[in-house]
Amino acid sequence: MAVYAWGFGKYGQLGTGESKTCELPQRLKLPAGTCPVKMSCGAHFTLVMCKRRTRKAGEHEDSTSDERTTLYACGWGKYGRLGVGSEESQLVPMEVALPADADPAVMSAGHWHAACVTTKGELYVWGYNKSLGLSSQTPIQASIVSELVPRRIAGLESVRFKRVSCGHNFTYAVDAEGVCYSWGSNKHGVLGQGDVTDRLKPSAVDVGGELVAQVSSGYSHVAVLTDRGVLYTIGSGSCGQLGHAHDHSDKYVPTKVASLVGVDVTDASCSKGEHHSHTMACSRDGLVYAWGDGYKGKLGHGSQESIDVPTVIDPTHFLGERVVQVSCGGIHSAAITDGG
Repeated sequence: MAVYAWGFGKYGQLGTGESKTCELPQRLKLPAGTCPVKMSCGAHFTLVMCKRRTRKAGEHEDSTSDERTTLYACGWGKYGRLGVGSEESQLVPMEVALPADADPAVMSAGHWHAACVTTKGELYVWGYNKSLGLSSQTPIQASIVSELVPRRIAGLESVRFKRVSCGHNFTYAVDAEGVCYSWGSNKHGVLGQGDVTDRLKPSAVDVGGELVAQVSSGYSHVAVLTDRGVLYTIGSGSCGQLGHAHDHSDKYVPTKVASLVGVDVTDASCSKGEHHSHTMACSRDGLVYAWGDGYKGKLGHGSQESIDVPTVIDPTHFLGERVVQVSCGGIHSAAITDGG
């Protein structure tokens, strides 16, 4: 298996060993013996999760080896967002400095920070400190701008996490019990705490008393999906990206998307760009809903018209296959069907 990347590459985020833009897919230069299984693109950096077989010194090449999961990062190193121990940019993927016994299972690349959840449910964060939930721990910690290596958040060591999602200088995480937490910058009320006050440490988010299955953090809005398939949105609504029809006001608390009540939503994604925000969701029956700013046709409705309520994309465009996952970029969108 291999990872390919393309587009703007000035900071090494394409992982090719060069700092240049590529208009065609380029293969990342991962270390020998690694097998990529997941990836996440942030603001000018890339995370890749790989399986890697290890042998003890002196063992024969054909002997049984242990398999561990490793995280690699490349691109712009400012604020330590790569987690490799410095702010230097990396032109090829370098191993993120997680503890030796931490096997990552879920990861998220934000704008100036990143995070991962391990197979044990441990949450690690690194990068720009305001986004991490670490700054309130000690006066010394509060003065640190960047965390160059992954750290756990004090007070949450006993919490077992299953999901994490990094937005623009804010973070959401979901624990194994379905409790949702948020922290960081709170512009537009994106943290769902009922105000616009920044949070320097994680605080639980009340999602209508429901248990949370997953979260998608965009640039300035968030989609929260409950274990019953109910979708809530939070944050900036200026482009209609929250899906509340003609109400384009910011929402400081999780607000149910009324037009999707009765739809069993299985996945949702919020756009990552600063402007032209949009949202997508898919249902258990494989339909895709898209809404928000329609710039460059990213809603998939055949025009650049903006739509402020979730609207089904014509299923014939997916050749009759059920869609099982959706993803919003800045000004583009993608979906995966059950046929691959």
